Amino acid sequence: MRFFQRTIWILSTTVLSVCLLACSPGKDNPTADGGLNQSNQPATQHSFKCSAPNLLQGLVKTIHFDGDRASEESEPYVGAFSTGAIAFEMQSGTRELVKLDESMYFTSKKPGSHDGCEKFSWYKAGTLVFLEFLGAGGNPYPPQQLLFLDEASQAFKPAAQLHPLLGQDFIEFERDGCLAGLRHGDGLAHRICFQDSALVLKSALMEERYQANAWHTFLCDFSDGRVDVSEYRVKSSALDETAELDPLGSKQKMLVACDLFLTKFNEQTTHLSSKRDTN
Repeated sequence: MRFFQRTIWILSTTVLSVCLLACSPGKDNPTADGGLNQSNQPATQHSFKCSAPNLLQGLVKTIHFDGDRASEESEPYVGAFSTGAIAFEMQSGTRELVKLDESMYFTSKKPGSHDGCEKFSWYKAGTLVFLEFLGAGGNPYPPQQLLFLDEASQAFKPAAQLHPLLGQDFIEFERDGCLAGLRHGDGLAHRICFQDSALVLKSALMEERYQANAWHTFLCDFSDGRVDVSEYRVKSSALDETAELDPLGSKQKMLVACDLFLTKFNEQTTHLSSKRDTN
């Protein structure tokens, strides 16, 4: 009898010990934290800061953004990061958040040392300051996000709000402050300058068909307040060869098309105002 009682006591003690071990949060228990020691994982997000460029002095105090870790380094602020938005702390006390069309990728070596500020560019044209962010792309004109700072509302707005033409082609900034629209395959598509706080169209590339089986590509020249056709190409759509220009009517039709295009451009132009000078 004592033998059976002792055996039952030993079995009961063993079962109880097993239950306690199974229920205790041991260090080697993979179900306690999903199999990972989360305390040893690197922070997935860090805050980064940029100084305001000279073009924004008096308007913007600081620029900052949160970077999500995009590499496996464990040291804080070291490795590759990405962000989808940039925040601007304005001198007026407001905060402007700009969402990027594409994620911006940058690298950081240590706190305060990163190349994120180099991923966007600043330009001044006329009285306006422009912010440019280029997306990834191998062609001559990569995806471009172009915004201008509207001082009245203390907000960054798409360049297309200045004029619809600025939202159609890739924009390059020329030394004289003019904006050159570029189209892949055609080169210069249009050129817009600033004059007396207004956008002024200097040239525009157009394409029409004024002869049977022939397409006319021509550059409208609006320099010095005149309307002219500075150059043109005529190509036969039937033979895929260069065709001769119809001297009786095609040139005049090009001039009319240029004049109509200029009239429409001026009707869509937004008058600009700024507290700052144009220097």
